[in-house]
Amino acid sequence: MTTMSYGTRLPQAARRFTALATLAFAPFAHAQQTSEGLASGLRPLPGTTSIAAVVGADLVTFNGVDLKVTPPGQPSTTLLSLPAYFFGSFLLPVNGTHVLLGYTGLTGGDAIWLVPLQGPAPTQPLASLAFNYDAARFDGQRALVSARTGGFAAANNELWTLDLQTGATQRVASIPGASGPVAIAGNGDVYYATGFAGFPTPPGTCTFLRLPRPLVDAAIAGNTMLGLAQTQVVATGLDAAGDMTFDDDGDLLFVDWFNGRVSEISDAASAQPSIVANVVNYATAAVSPASVQFVGGSQAGVFEPFQPTNGSLYVFETDYFATAGLRTVESQPGALLVNAANPVPAGLLQFIASSGPANGIGLLAFGIGPTGVTTPLAVPGFEAPLAWNSALTNAPVLLPFLFDATGGHVLNATNPGFATPFPATVQVAFVSNAGLLGATPAAALTIGQ
Repeated sequence: MTTMSYGTRLPQAARRFTALATLAFAPFAHAQQTSEGLASGLRPLPGTTSIAAVVGADLVTFNGVDLKVTPPGQPSTTLLSLPAYFFGSFLLPVNGTHVLLGYTGLTGGDAIWLVPLQGPAPTQPLASLAFNYDAARFDGQRALVSARTGGFAAANNELWTLDLQTGATQRVASIPGASGPVAIAGNGDVYYATGFAGFPTPPGTCTFLRLPRPLVDAAIAGNTMLGLAQTQVVATGLDAAGDMTFDDDGDLLFVDWFNGRVSEISDAASAQPSIVANVVNYATAAVSPASVQFVGGSQAGVFEPFQPTNGSLYVFETDYFATAGLRTVESQPGALLVNAANPVPAGLLQFIASSGPANGIGLLAFGIGPTGVTTPLAVPGFEAPLAWNSALTNAPVLLPFLFDATGGHVLNATNPGFATPFPATVQVAFVSNAGLLGATPAAALTIGQ
């Protein structure tokens, strides 16, 4: 899911204050900071961009007038042009061939378009929901749209199903407060974050709610409407949520525009979810996070710090004036370098660990035998698995050490020399001060004389 706070994510006065504050403090601003164990890169976008989403290898952007697609290494193509400027609400990839674009004019003209990435542009919107705000894939046929159809003065925000073929809509829920983002969990449950119906927004007024999927399905089948009484509280006392998305292991990532950061509700579906305040911190940056989109990978690994790189979190960031970009955030495992020739001659043997946890605890494992297959192992007490090589599961030699403040360490060993060379495998596991588990890839070497 990708949505953006350009015009509809914040009240008009809040947007103006945020933009002016960003401009005023820009000379003192620094880059955003990702949590350790994560790596990020930035793709600059035209400053007029108000929404961005990744669909396969393509980038789709909206600037209030033109919806464009940019394939890798190719020029942009315009998919849809509007006759006037509108505030972008959401840009949702619904499959590999279409995106759902929602926008509002604040004084009318609100619409939702289903736009193909190839072929002729549609001639009319799929639907019209006043003050549409956010959307998520509900199933293969429908999207779920958050919209405050009663306008700014309405006491409640609503959730509507939208048929992606016919454009038919059905109101499913009505919940007190301003417009809020919506996301669908892996089991189909609906997650919704409330917004404060006023300005300025007091701290601690955002609550994350869950609507169990069987309850939602029953309401749709019976054409009834759910309310606050049917929701389950996931987390409360948070400051804001402008957009949110689930990653590949059940964590709910969200934009906290109040504090200028991307935060997380870890294990959102569990009985004891926990808050990770700073996944990406923009507190001193010249831009602000506006939307988040998670795209899963096809390899082993989950989106957690220090894990093997797999899925990607995309954060659309902007200063609401002239700077915009799409940041890619990925897991970054530790690195291990064996500083010796191969076969390793007799004498000094150095193992250089890097990209580990600052001042964390490391454990180097050395095993005799060829390198095997790396698989994720569940370790009690840790959310993320340990990506561990099978060559090191049978009584390896273990050497503990401490990482330095930069997440690095050099471990010196001695090879006494062996007349008959033999294969060996080495790998480092570690734990950060925040209790995060990680490892380096395994390294293969041959011990010689």
